[in-house]
Amino acid sequence: MEILRRNLDEEQRRVAEASGANLLVLAGPGSGKTRLLTNVAAYRLRLSPGESWRVCCLTFTVEAARQLCTRLRSPDLGNVPSHRVWAGNFHQFSQMLLRSYGHLLGWPRTAGVIAPSDAETLVAELANEFGMRNVDTQSVLGAISAQKGRRPLPDDLDRRAESFIRLADAYQRRLRDAGLRDFDDLLLDALRLLREHAAVRRIVQDSFRHVLVDELQDTNQIQMDLLGILVDDSAVRIFGVADADQMIYAWRDARPENLKEFEDRFQAEVVSLGGNYRCPPRIVRAASAVIGNNPNRERAARDLRSLVSHAEGELWEATARDEADELEVICDVIEYCRRSGTDLGSIAILAPHRFKFSGLWATFDARGIAYVYIGSDEMERCPVVRVVRACLTGLANPERPLQVARVIDEANEAAGRSWVDEGAIGRAVAAVSPAPPERLYTILVDQLALGTFAGSDVPAGVAARLKRFGQMLAQAVADEEPASSAQLASFVLLEWPRLEAAVLRSEQAVKVMTTYNAKGLEFDTVILPFCTKKLVPWIPKAQRSKAQLWYEARRNFYVALTRSTHRVVFTRVDGSPRSVFLNEIPADLIQPWRR
Repeated sequence: MEILRRNLDEEQRRVAEASGANLLVLAGPGSGKTRLLTNVAAYRLRLSPGESWRVCCLTFTVEAARQLCTRLRSPDLGNVPSHRVWAGNFHQFSQMLLRSYGHLLGWPRTAGVIAPSDAETLVAELANEFGMRNVDTQSVLGAISAQKGRRPLPDDLDRRAESFIRLADAYQRRLRDAGLRDFDDLLLDALRLLREHAAVRRIVQDSFRHVLVDELQDTNQIQMDLLGILVDDSAVRIFGVADADQMIYAWRDARPENLKEFEDRFQAEVVSLGGNYRCPPRIVRAASAVIGNNPNRERAARDLRSLVSHAEGELWEATARDEADELEVICDVIEYCRRSGTDLGSIAILAPHRFKFSGLWATFDARGIAYVYIGSDEMERCPVVRVVRACLTGLANPERPLQVARVIDEANEAAGRSWVDEGAIGRAVAAVSPAPPERLYTILVDQLALGTFAGSDVPAGVAARLKRFGQMLAQAVADEEPASSAQLASFVLLEWPRLEAAVLRSEQAVKVMTTYNAKGLEFDTVILPFCTKKLVPWIPKAQRSKAQLWYEARRNFYVALTRSTHRVVFTRVDGSPRSVFLNEIPADLIQPWRR
């Protein structure tokens, strides 16, 4: 087919044309997975122009689904009929099913989904009602998720199982009474719906005759069970793209066993893509040397090779006198790259953990280096932003508002005066409710007198966060084209992390994040700091074996390396033992960097 010949290389084209079998495609980083998936969808639709069935594209993130949809609209694919493609992540797919058929499980069609930050607020309020002190709300929610996913509780919560069960039961009752689910409930209820109602299962299987799955290595057992039901029909074909070397979400229940299960359950033919269009040869060789020391790589994309011909790439090692000087070295590297023509916004600092980031901020500020921290909770912890979120929650769920007393107390404490109360939030919600979505931000700013927060002009940090919140709303309006302010509020609450990350990535500033948040992204220059033996790899305490944690840490380092399109810079304190992973890279690939 001409479109495939024009858009794909020979290796990719052979995979795309294999439409008669279930496939497991092992695709390494930078191998053009999104391009492959979109061309596969277009090709399979063009083979059956008179049919009514659709292609279902399941992704790991909402952002990946949006990128896929954008590419499907490209003229290069010959104007794929949009009504014959559905794309989204597993939670969006589950929500779509439950909106249509959730009443069969006793849920109203209007059942909502609680945003993660609102779930934290709910857990905190319930703990307060029960007289429980020093409750880590994120840990409790993680344990509730583990319970729903049929996994052992964390050790610290297992020792307080009775209190936890009481809190978890109250949390679930409160959600049910409010007509809300959390993200785990979406998956579990969708799975239950398809298992218990054969008619719904048949409708879904008749609707989607091809299921394409991106980042298959990151799926959990419940998502695998969903796929099993979707493809439990000889007429439905499944096409999964995965790379075991990039499985870094075990803490979210990603399991290496899933790829073997996929292969066996669907009798899938296994093919591999080894070409890398992103990283130059030097970086590919370094990354391959590191990941090659992991055992049991049967379902990883083998023989990764660079298809970049215009440059060899650069690997630098920069050493510092001590930990404080390492922060200065990082700034020196950034300044050098900027003088050499690299845009500040295309420089990223990646690390497998957060606890060493805090020292960067003061150094960046002192050196005048603009930066954004992607994946932090600073926006949501800001009292003003939390009040605005409370308004969005009331707007999205007018019949079942969650309590906001804790939010109000925190905001007033930060302001040093009685700045806001439930009445003010109620009036703001009433004012914005009939307004068009485009005016939501302006009306909230006016109604809540955000310009006079704390009795004076808004502090610079708060002002920046409010500006980003406004940009998030604008991004949401562009993405969703909501019909009402209530619909916009619901969309923003559920997709807050993605919208915030999108706004931050658009800024001309150094991007600071963990490797987990960098998955799927690429940068001209990647800085990997703290490359000493005691910090990289960083092995946390967990219920998994130490060996498994080591394997995942090496995969994390591999993913970080393969985010770079030009240059990788390792920094460390001179005299401290080098990271094991750094020692695994052939010495002739790394050049010392001097100030």
